[in-house]
Formats: sequence, C-alpha cells, structure tokens
Amino acid sequence: MNKIVSIGSKFPEFKKTATVSLEKGKEFAETYYAKSSTSFSTKDNEDVKNKVNEFITNGEYDEAEKYLLDICQEIMDAKQPEYTQKNLDVLHNFKSTAESIGIEPMEVWAVFFNKHIQAILTHAGDPNMPQAEPIETRYADAINYLLLGFSLLQDRPKKDIISGTE
Repeated sequence: MNKIVSIGSKFPEFKKTATVSLEKGKEFAETYYAKSSTSFSTKDNEDVKNKVNEFITNGEYDEAEKYLLDICQEIMDAKQPEYTQKNLDVLHNFKSTAESIGIEPMEVWAVFFNKHIQAILTHAGDPNMPQAEPIETRYADAINYLLLGFSLLQDRPKKDIISGTE
C-alpha cells in the first residue's frame, strides 16, 4: 500500500514529505537506524503507519489519465462543430475571431486558454468554491487548448531561412 509519509517528526534532520510505500518507508527507517546504531522497532513501524495518507499509484494514474483524455475527446467532439462553424479548418474559430478584432490567432488562443487556467488556479486556491462546470472539464479543456495552440504554431507560415520571407 502506498502512502505519503512525513518523516520530519521522526527524523528531525529531514524536513520534507516523501511519497513511499510502507515497505520502502520501513526499508528507509531500517537503513537510517542501522547507520545511527538505533534499532527499528514494531512501535516505530506503527508510528510510520499512523502518519500516512494514501496517494495515487501508477495504475490509478493511468486510469485518471485515460478518464481525462476521454473527457477531452468528448468535449472536442461536442464543441468542435460549433466553434469551427462546420468549417474544415479546426482552427477556424481562432482565425476568424482574430481577423474580426484585428489581432493574431495565437493571441485569441492565449485569451481562451488563460480562461481555463484561471478557473483551475481558482479551484486550486479554494476547492470548495462553487463551480459553473466540473473541474474535470476545465482540465480537459486546458489539454484541448494546449493541443489547439500547438496546432496554431504548426499552422503559422514558415519563413524561408535564406530570404527571410514566408
């Protein structure tokens, strides 16, 4: 079982919190005690167990990643026709908005992307704040906007290195 262990109270010279398995925590403590000529007792093991909180495993991370990427795809599938106005160019919304207000498509992207980042940061600062939409969709939108922003970069005219022209 994996846990987050604060070893600072048991070992004052260590000020950090470490994510470890109970087995690794015991192994660390046994190594530390061996170096310090102190024995590792069952009570010490219980102390470690009493100071732990669960953390996410690799398998759980993989599940969360798949879940979030599935949400990304669902959002893109649902919103893309509206945002592109059924245009074949996935980046049409950024380009048409930029043209209508006289800025670059990447600047439009930055404003839209920032909106999602601000929502995520607000939630991080106050997880209990009422939300207009689930936080999962904000993370998914942020991922989608990163992909769209990267696509905008790829879509920019390439300059000829020798002549300096597009």
